[in-house]
Amino acid sequence: MPALQQVEALRPLLPEAGDDDAAAAEHHRVLALEVSPHASAFLHPEGLLGGASAGAAADLRRRVGLAERADLDADHAASLLQVLAWLQGAEADAIADGQSDIEGRLQVVRGELVGRHLLAWWPPFLVSLEDADGGLYAAAARLAGQLLASLADPPESGLPPLPPAPPILDDARTGLAHIARRLSTPALAGGLLPSHRVRELGRAHGVPSGFGKRWQVLENLVAGSVRHGCRDAVLADLDALFGGWQERYRELGELGLGMWSARWHERAGQSRALVQRARVESAAVE
Repeated sequence: MPALQQVEALRPLLPEAGDDDAAAAEHHRVLALEVSPHASAFLHPEGLLGGASAGAAADLRRRVGLAERADLDADHAASLLQVLAWLQGAEADAIADGQSDIEGRLQVVRGELVGRHLLAWWPPFLVSLEDADGGLYAAAARLAGQLLASLADPPESGLPPLPPAPPILDDARTGLAHIARRLSTPALAGGLLPSHRVRELGRAHGVPSGFGKRWQVLENLVAGSVRHGCRDAVLADLDALFGGWQERYRELGELGLGMWSARWHERAGQSRALVQRARVESAAVE
């Protein structure tokens, strides 16, 4: 808290002193129930924790000589930012000691960390946090995004590719569950669709969405909209949601994140196209 009090943009958003239980509950709501602060949650082809991005983050941590943390996975945002802080400190020491060769090697590692391990997924992470929070954690992620953009090299070196998003509606076997999984997987959808947003859509149209994983809640909503005669309205709202993501990715260019937001903007556009086609084809069937 004393450190956070020194950050002017965060000071008004900090929990009141002594209200630790409420602060812990809010932390759990935002960063456990709504938004996963892991690179793999946004980059894994099935939206799972672990996999290639998590393994690469663990390898980088070992390369710089930092021990694994028992409390955090290597691809957790806090763990990755800790590596960045260590690299910045080591680089400052190298500059002070006149060790230009060490400084250069540290800058190369820093560029890899910032570009491939943080900015590769920071735009949808920030957007999803602003959807879920709008307070302390969203503001902190926005500040971090500005910092990362100021440290980043152009991404010509190559970002970890997003998994392919095949045209699932071309397959006659595609059902609501397939569409729901696609739209609930951040790497395929273009961002993280929080469960509370799906439930809000359900309440707005009087359709129960139930409980379960994100894709199950979304499938319940779409299936329920058919029974309640409001499928087109629900799909229209989903179309607008993905369109809102696209607009916010464009706005992130003001933070210097435009180059890293572009592919998420494109992927959100593919989700919009999927929803729009589903609207047309379902109307034709009716």
